[in-house]
Amino acid sequence: MTDEQYIEIIRKKYQKRKLSGSIGLLVVFAVAVWSYFEFVEMSREVTGLTSVEVFLTEGEPVSEVGISGVETLVRLAHSSGIEKGMFLGLLPVFIGLFAVFFLIQIFGARKDRLLLEYYDKAASNQ
Repeated sequence: MTDEQYIEIIRKKYQKRKLSGSIGLLVVFAVAVWSYFEFVEMSREVTGLTSVEVFLTEGEPVSEVGISGVETLVRLAHSSGIEKGMFLGLLPVFIGLFAVFFLIQIFGARKDRLLLEYYDKAASNQ
């Protein structure tokens, strides 16, 4: 393998690395925006479920059926909040990890970048 062939392989890998990092960063950004809107929707949903309890018991005689319905709604709100909260709580951690990985993909590869830079300088001087 000649130097020119090796440099071409490195150049192609370097370009693909930047492209895949950029695409990955866009995907991470899209997932982050989606998770924000999902979190807002979850907050509305859980707030709606827990506020039903107040309307059912306010100013009315409480029966066992009413208490059972309220307990069911509270349990539903709690389980929904726990499930979605755990998912949406861990999602930012993974979004951050993948964002760092893709930023390294874009701005990393210092050795490859320096090799290409100095090879191009050396080739232009000859």
